[in-house]
Amino acid sequence: MEFLLGQLESLMTINGDFSIKSELDSLWKDTLTLQFHDILPGSSIVRVYQEAEVDYVRLTTKAKELIDLQKAKLEAGINTSSFAKPYMLYNLSPFSRNQWLELEGNWQQVCVPAMGYKVIEPNSAEFIAPSASPLCLENSQLKVEFNRAGR
Repeated sequence: MEFLLGQLESLMTINGDFSIKSELDSLWKDTLTLQFHDILPGSSIVRVYQEAEVDYVRLTTKAKELIDLQKAKLEAGINTSSFAKPYMLYNLSPFSRNQWLELEGNWQQVCVPAMGYKVIEPNSAEFIAPSASPLCLENSQLKVEFNRAGR
């Protein structure tokens, strides 16, 4: 739950939209209440866990709904008219992500900034696919050549 609320906070910050801060505060308070005293260590009665599970489902559903609304708001404000088929990638972690992504059956290297987003298009010139032959492996960072003995 905390992970979802962190994502929601990040999207609110990226959007500069704090109109739902009271809802976020309420979600945090309810989440922290569920972590209080006997619920976490497992020393409550069965009814407490049944009620907590219902509350977690409600909180998770609401957090995901607000995340989707924040994503939609962000996407609505981004001009993607220069893309034939735009894809929006989110990275709500505090570290930039540079990794390979399979998109429409093709592998592409993508770098998404920390606490940000990137609009990409499949197979755009930005992507350099790795290549391999029996004696050579190569990508944008490294080229490894082997002799016939495998060295």
